[in-house]
Amino acid sequence: MHVPSILIVDENDNFRATIKYLLSMEFYTIVEATNGMEALDTLATQKIDILMTNASMPKIDGMEFFSKVRINYPKVSILGITNNSNINTQKDISSIIKKPFDSSELFKKINRLLTNPETNAFPRKDVHFLVIDDDEVDRQAIKRAFEKNKIANHIIDAENGLEAIKYLKSKNKEYFIINPVIILLDLNMPKMNGIEFLSELRNDPNLKRIIVFVMTTSDDEKDKMEAYNLNIAGYIIKGKLGESIINSISMIDAYWKIIEMPPY
Repeated sequence: MHVPSILIVDENDNFRATIKYLLSMEFYTIVEATNGMEALDTLATQKIDILMTNASMPKIDGMEFFSKVRINYPKVSILGITNNSNINTQKDISSIIKKPFDSSELFKKINRLLTNPETNAFPRKDVHFLVIDDDEVDRQAIKRAFEKNKIANHIIDAENGLEAIKYLKSKNKEYFIINPVIILLDLNMPKMNGIEFLSELRNDPNLKRIIVFVMTTSDDEKDKMEAYNLNIAGYIIKGKLGESIINSISMIDAYWKIIEMPPY
C-alpha cells in the first residue's frame, strides 16, 4: 500500500508542528522543510505527493518556488496556505487553504488533491457502494450523507441480506475486478440478518474478499465479536441521523481512497 507523503514548508516551527500533529491522525508520511530551497532539495531526493507551503518564505520568492516545483515536479500537488486571497490567481497552485482553518477542512483539501486525476498520484477507482438496510429512512440518510460529502460513486441498496446476496451472486468475477464493491451493512434485518449475510459472503470464493463496514444501532458485544470474526473493516454504531452518518461516510470515503482494494 502506498502511504501518501506530505511535505510541509514553513519557517515557523510551531506552525509546522501543529500541522504535523493534525496530519498524524491519518496515515501520511510527513516531511518538513523551513524554506523553499530546503524543500527543493527534499523534492529532488524523496517522492512527495502533496506540498503544503506558505507563499511568503525566506531564501526564495514563493511564486518563483511554485513555478520551479510545477516545472520540475509536475505530479506534486501544491496546497498553498495563506491569509491572502490574491494567491487564488496563481496558476501553479493546485489548491489553497486560508488561515484560520480546522482539521476537517484540511483533510478535505488533502483528500481532494490525492484523488484528483490531474495530479496522477491516486487515480480514482470506480468503487460501488452497496447499502444493505431494511430501514428506508436510514438508507436515504446514508445517500444524503454521500451527497453532503460530494461523493459521486454509484450507490446500490438492498432491504435485507438475502436480496443483497442474490444481487452479488448475479455478477461474475470480472464485474468485481472492474467495479469493486464496498458494503455498508445493517445487522438487524428480516429474511437474512447481517451476521447471516456475512457468513454467506465469506463462504463464497468470488465474494469473500469484499470490504464490509457494519453500520448498526446494536452496541451488543456479541454482535461486535461475531462481525469482526467475519472480517469486517469496521463496526459503526448509528447515532442520530445527520452529522454522525455524514462523518462516518466521510471516514469511509477517505479509507477506500488510500487502501489497495482486494484482488479478485
